[in-house]
Amino acid sequence: MNSRWYVGIANDAEKRLFTDHCVDKDNGLWAWGLATNHLEARHIEALYHKAGCKGGPGGGDETTVFVYAYLITQSTAE
Repeated sequence: MNSRWYVGIANDAEKRLFTDHCVDKDNGLWAWGLATNHLEARHIEALYHKAGCKGGPGGGDETTVFVYAYLITQSTAE
């Protein structure tokens, strides 16, 4: 992973990916997974950001337990 990828956390990964970031569900490169809790999700997000992925720290609340990633393209919104 590098700066061509965006990594974030959410309480609704599908909405963040496909509605908010405009990722193409059928043809885009994306993934999401469920963390144990919001602290683990934030830790995972921070590790990917440290490795060079784009995204902003923080946000969300204790329901923010999904980590998502997508390949940034001309049609996606950061």
